[in-house]
Amino acid sequence: MLFGGRIDSPMIQDTGTTVTVGCKAASQWTDFNRRNGRFTSIDLQQAFFPTDLGFQYAAVDTPNLKWGG
Repeated sequence: MLFGGRIDSPMIQDTGTTVTVGCKAASQWTDFNRRNGRFTSIDLQQAFFPTDLGFQYAAVDTPNLKWGG
């Protein structure tokens, strides 16, 4: 193996007569300082969408949630 990483920024350019496909390769350390995950709190959601109440119960713990029948 010459390089271990992942594809970052794929690119496709179609001119009608030719198609060019390319990408950048990124090492595992590319996103070292990025925070993973999505935070699901009502305050953070309303910072982007002030009237959205979709996450108002995100902090409620429901340990015995049953799925299906």
